[in-house]
Amino acid sequence: MPIERNTQPALPERLSDYLNEAQLRTIDKMEGFGWKLFFIRRPLFQETITIMQSPDCQETALIETDGNFIQSHDVYIRPSRAEVA
Repeated sequence: MPIERNTQPALPERLSDYLNEAQLRTIDKMEGFGWKLFFIRRPLFQETITIMQSPDCQETALIETDGNFIQSHDVYIRPSRAEVA
């Protein structure tokens, strides 16, 4: 029997509950270049992981806690269900 995952939305309603000012500034800046906030992974008892997606949806970037925008990261992003079907 498969294990049910917690079904949190990819993005919380209040970003400021999970992200600091440096991260919010970086997100705002990169949205000006067409990047969009993709998801915020919120594991229990661990630091959040904030990921943005490029305008063409071909690349992702990690937003670190200091606001750095890192395109070369090792965060695994599984294909969406739409991509698999």
